[in-house]
Amino acid sequence: MQEVRDILPRYGAAEAIAKALIDLTKERNLAPGDPFLSDHQVMELTGKSRTAVRRALKLLQDGEWIERRNGIGTFVGPQIARYNQDMLGQVVGNLRKAEAARRLLHVLVADVSLEKHGRDLPSLPDSSWRFSEVTNGLASLALESNFLLELLDCSRLTAQQASARFEQKRPDLMLALGEATDHLPVLSEVMRRDIPFALALGRMPTLNCVQIYDDHLGAVAMAVRFLQERGFRRIGFVHTFDLDRGALDRYEGYRRAMSQAGTAIDESLVLILTPESLEPEETLVRYCTRPEQERPDSLICGSELAARWLGQIVRKGLVPLAGPSVVAFEQDAETVVSLAPVRAATMIPPLNEIGRTLARLVRPLANKESDIAPPPPVPYRLLPEDGTVWER
Repeated sequence: MQEVRDILPRYGAAEAIAKALIDLTKERNLAPGDPFLSDHQVMELTGKSRTAVRRALKLLQDGEWIERRNGIGTFVGPQIARYNQDMLGQVVGNLRKAEAARRLLHVLVADVSLEKHGRDLPSLPDSSWRFSEVTNGLASLALESNFLLELLDCSRLTAQQASARFEQKRPDLMLALGEATDHLPVLSEVMRRDIPFALALGRMPTLNCVQIYDDHLGAVAMAVRFLQERGFRRIGFVHTFDLDRGALDRYEGYRRAMSQAGTAIDESLVLILTPESLEPEETLVRYCTRPEQERPDSLICGSELAARWLGQIVRKGLVPLAGPSVVAFEQDAETVVSLAPVRAATMIPPLNEIGRTLARLVRPLANKESDIAPPPPVPYRLLPEDGTVWER
């Protein structure tokens, strides 16, 4: 009794009494309809005046914490049941969150091979190393984040096969590596079954999912600045024709970076090669051996294939050794060898970091949390090497 008196303030007593009585109701685990303290008992318990006590009990009655029955007494009201139900809901919710945090998640990683589009040209680089690097980044945090990875080759998977696959074993989350258009049969089935999914290394603005990709725009801007800081002004851009967002972003990034640097864009410095072309090397040779005032003094190779073709014409002696400086994109070990003797500065794609970013989002995505912020594009690193390919 003395403890209750000690915690009550001198002023605003009615509100304080009401709160103390609510706490007492909770502590004693009273249920709706149980007898409650009389006015006199409350006055003895709190040491407050009859006026303050009646005001406090009126507050409790208005809040349905108590019921006043004329000639019978005061009883616990229905509000305590609502409070208990809310508390139970919170406990259950917390238990479910704890269980979800401990549960081993099954994560399906879907990628595609070159055969998906009939790209069987021997000169076309194998992009599977990109998928492997992302998967390695995922795997590095799998034990810590308590999820299990399974790889799925979607290159020849039909919608019917995807349906049978998910019927047999439903994943907690699917991660599609590459362009969304390469995964349409699988993605349609995933969405039909309401399986959470995310897209990495590709981008489709109309697709409602988390999408993680490398910052192609920023990477080309970094390459342009790198060359300009070394005194180059006629910076050429050699790329291969591709309709994926990354290829388009690199071309757009080149145009933006040149414009922002105050350099007029010379369309003759842009060369877009096609893998199906019968003479890409000859086209590249003509591009690099134009009259001095027309040819580029430096090059950005926007794709692996463009870098390989450049290495081939250099090894064959088809371009002069007093050639341009080069920045090449995302070379795997095979591309580096094929570029020799070109020692290009290299834009290193953040593939492993993309995988690690995905890994950190696995559990929120699988739990369908609604407050996941879209991750920003992941930046490239520039490996300068010696800064130039040949002496100018």
